Amino acid sequence: MLAHKILHGILLVFGMAVIAICAWLLFEERTPAPSPAPLPPPALLFTNLPYTPTAFPQQERRLRVPVAAPLAPPAPQLLPAPVVQQLAGRDGFARVWSYDGARNGNDLALKNVALIPAGILINATSGRVLWSKNARTPHEIASMTKVMTAVLALEAVQRQALSLNHTVKVSRNAALIGGSQVYLKPGETFTLAELLKALMIVSANDAAYALAETVAGSERVFVQQMNARARELGMQHTCYYNPHGLPGRAGNNVSTALDMALLAREALKHRVLMQWAGTWTDTFRHGTFNLVNHNRLVQSVRGVDGLKTGYYSRAGFSATVTATRNGQRLIAVVIGVKHKRVRDDFAKALLEWGFTR
Repeated sequence: MLAHKILHGILLVFGMAVIAICAWLLFEERTPAPSPAPLPPPALLFTNLPYTPTAFPQQERRLRVPVAAPLAPPAPQLLPAPVVQQLAGRDGFARVWSYDGARNGNDLALKNVALIPAGILINATSGRVLWSKNARTPHEIASMTKVMTAVLALEAVQRQALSLNHTVKVSRNAALIGGSQVYLKPGETFTLAELLKALMIVSANDAAYALAETVAGSERVFVQQMNARARELGMQHTCYYNPHGLPGRAGNNVSTALDMALLAREALKHRVLMQWAGTWTDTFRHGTFNLVNHNRLVQSVRGVDGLKTGYYSRAGFSATVTATRNGQRLIAVVIGVKHKRVRDDFAKALLEWGFTR
């Protein structure tokens, strides 16, 4: 009997202990633990972008004129249209360009105008700006850079620092330039005229570098001259980093539709430049290398005699086009188009429309 009472007491104590443990566990389950402190956002790869937890940060695509550009012209306050752009008055061109009566933006009854990021159409004879869209917004211009390269080379010929028959020996650095090229080899020699022809017809990057070294002694000094000349021409939002237009570590060449039109007007003063820019096919290396113009409008549109196309993937397809009919000279610039056919078709339609104004 005594053993039975002892066993009953042990079971009673054990049961009470089990009940106490269950009550404690129930209380713990219903009492929420304090929330942990929120984790800080991860370090951003691009500090000028807000933190977005649902997407990997992407590099900002909106282009700005680089602050540390070599000899870059200052960025003045933009003037509202209509404005008058002062120009040198010679060669039959108007002394001023006026926006009075110009069509703006997408207010133009032409197909795909909404697909054109920036552009301008100018009658250089009368000085009227016929159409303008984001014409003062900087964009990467790719090989349209080479217009300035050619202008500086021919200005050196004009002041008799060089001649078109000047012999150029290709440097190793020039031969290493990639992209569109005529495959110059170190130690090869060509005349200045031959390199200019390759530059304007097939947009040869290696020829551009060789010309820069010949004119200025080095690429760095030539780029400084490019930017200084841009300032003199009133190209207020143009900045060059190299003579060919390829993207690079130092920066990518930028300009605006208006600035490129100003440069085109200067290029028109050099008849030999325009002769090459308007040539559809030619040869290089004594006839062993065929040159075919990158600007197909030279062949397909009546009156087109230049000037220069440009492309790499980030910059898009661009073109500065010059044309003349019935004594009227038009300059059209189209920048940053996603598709080559859209660029060419729009530039053609723009010129046809312009000649009817």
